[in-house]
Amino acid sequence: MLSDIRSPEKRSMGRGTKSSGVILISRRLNLKSKFLSLSLGSLKSPLILNADRAKLDCLLIVAAAVAPIVIHLPRLGFYSDDWPFLARVSLARDQSFVGLLRELLVLDNAVRPVQWVCITALYKLFGLHPLGYHIANTTLIALASVLFYLCLRQLREPHLFVLAVPLLYALLPHYSTDRLWIAALQANVSACLFFMSFYADGRAVLSIAAFWWWNALGVALVLLSGFAYEVFLPLVIMGSGLLAVRQLTRNLYPGHRRTALWRALVILWTNGFAVVLLLAIKALLASRGQREVTLLAYLGSLRQIMLQAFEISYADHVLNIPFTVWQIVNRYATVRELIAGGILGVILVGYLNHVGKTTVTVTSMRPSRMLVYAGLGIVVFAAGFSLFPIRPTMNGINNRAANAASVGVALSLVGAIAWITRQLSADPTWWPRLFAAGIAAIGVSGFLTFTTVAAFWAKSYERQLDVLAGIKERFPTMTPGTSFMLDGVCPYHGPAIVFDTPWDLAGALMLMYGQPDLRADVLHSQVSAQEGGLIVASYGVDEAYPYDRLLVYHVGLRQAYAIRDAVVAQTYLADIRTTVVNECPPGRHGTGAQIPGMSLRSLVARLNNRSK
Repeated sequence: MLSDIRSPEKRSMGRGTKSSGVILISRRLNLKSKFLSLSLGSLKSPLILNADRAKLDCLLIVAAAVAPIVIHLPRLGFYSDDWPFLARVSLARDQSFVGLLRELLVLDNAVRPVQWVCITALYKLFGLHPLGYHIANTTLIALASVLFYLCLRQLREPHLFVLAVPLLYALLPHYSTDRLWIAALQANVSACLFFMSFYADGRAVLSIAAFWWWNALGVALVLLSGFAYEVFLPLVIMGSGLLAVRQLTRNLYPGHRRTALWRALVILWTNGFAVVLLLAIKALLASRGQREVTLLAYLGSLRQIMLQAFEISYADHVLNIPFTVWQIVNRYATVRELIAGGILGVILVGYLNHVGKTTVTVTSMRPSRMLVYAGLGIVVFAAGFSLFPIRPTMNGINNRAANAASVGVALSLVGAIAWITRQLSADPTWWPRLFAAGIAAIGVSGFLTFTTVAAFWAKSYERQLDVLAGIKERFPTMTPGTSFMLDGVCPYHGPAIVFDTPWDLAGALMLMYGQPDLRADVLHSQVSAQEGGLIVASYGVDEAYPYDRLLVYHVGLRQAYAIRDAVVAQTYLADIRTTVVNECPPGRHGTGAQIPGMSLRSLVARLNNRSK
């Protein structure tokens, strides 16, 4: 009977000299190897994809991450904070890697040393050519999405979810600034390191011989991720807790389940200690020169920010999709972008439907599991905003902090779409088609939204270069110690920054003239003429510019004015710049200017105007 239930190879081995004792030992070894195979993902299951299918999945995810930006990639440039760090490294006396890194660590983001290591490396590779920076940044987005996929695959989630969640994450426009702004590159670095740490933790849980090595690697990656950016730290704790919970539901032998659970709890403790240590170090470094914030004030602002973030992430970016896409098609998108979006939609529907039909079973994709995804996604979304509570924005630079929260958005949307389409499909065989169509609709909308935003950023860089060319033409040389005021140009082109702060304009002028002691600023609505000099407010800080060597250059008029005292300054502000203030669309630091027709509030306002 034993020979009947074994494979042909083992039956042939059983005939002859092999004893039953050898067979018993082989069975025991098979039990151990079965436990080991969980960590390698080699157990055969209709839900677990093979290596060839995984490669094809990763190729699709990479294409989805690259497709929205590739059209505008050659036209993107440097913006805002990019200029001062480029000026600092370009004008540094010591051009060695260590020397440049030392220059950057003096800046206000010394609590993020991994960011400056990456910036230094990119500068050594690409110098002042923006294309290389943006290619590297796009590569990080694609890598983070693939790593996200590998983490879900290692958790042995259903193949359709394993593919759909990172695919949607790669296409979401919620963190568009991280794709377009080099100064926000650290968020993508942090994302890659976080997913790598989560993958290492998953290997550690089920590793027989190398648990402590995998655990040490995971902790090291957590530290690097935190020193790059903070927003993924809450997800570290959630991910470690999820690994512990998963061990209770795995189909393991009791002894193996207890061992895996113990390892998961050790990982939770070590990662928790690493996060607490990181936060303590960052709080110590960041508190220098900053006012104290009480816990009550923090919680109050966090509540308001959460509500705004939820409205933007789910109402503006999801519920408003029909109106947004209609506005994009009619006002912004080019024929090339529409064709690319259509091709992307067809590929997503076809591939996801194929995956659904070939791998999905009724028990694996039951509605309760879909709701768990949706609920877990909401929790991850909230956690992603908890440590960096800045004012949320739909497309402006403040959405650089929405990268971690977008992981939760992708999870929740996949779960919600799966549950809704399951309720709508009376025939289970139709469910994969409806699910694929829903994911494709969100993905194509994200593609079109992002390409629209990227077009504004590309045009913004062109305007920056035009402004700098006009300044260079009017002022072939600049006297050291000059305070240069820029007027006659709108600080924002949609959500993208042209020039809006003292550091971006000053950095660009330092690079152009090769002088590190120039001061510069942009004249906007928050400027006043005082006896001691011109006062310009930027990000809540008043910058004072004495009238000694103070120049104002009006871009539109191509005229320069020497401001020598308060009377001349007041006359200039009253007589010359009023029309410029009125011509620029309303905007503010961190959010830029709103793109017309891209938010739910703009739709409501439009409907109200029609009703009147």
